[in-house]
Amino acid sequence: MTAEFTERRRSIRLPLTLSISGKTVEGLFRNHSFAGETEDISFNGLCINVNVPNGFSRDKRIKFKTQLYRGDFLLKATGVVRWVDTQHNPEGPIRMGVELAKIGHYRHWRERIEEGLHRSDQRKFPLS
Repeated sequence: MTAEFTERRRSIRLPLTLSISGKTVEGLFRNHSFAGETEDISFNGLCINVNVPNGFSRDKRIKFKTQLYRGDFLLKATGVVRWVDTQHNPEGPIRMGVELAKIGHYRHWRERIEEGLHRSDQRKFPLS
């Protein structure tokens, strides 16, 4: 059985693999840790692949941290799970879409996306 998703993102996605770690926000002593990688990022959110389900569900709040560049500072954020795809690859990682709720250094996040999109455009439409 295949899950179908309706695209509702307001901004373009940048395919980018970043290590990410975090935890669900459920209350004292009920938080579940996770680690994984981003599949893509956008101005308003990201798609994350994680190896453990940890009870992820729609509208669950998470806190996470990542580095946009190797050796860069840790970027910390909170988000809300908007969709979970456990059927994409039953034996592989679980995919979930996360909408950003709060992020430290948003300007740094936005510049990283814009830089990646600019590089992508240059590859598609090289200047002669």
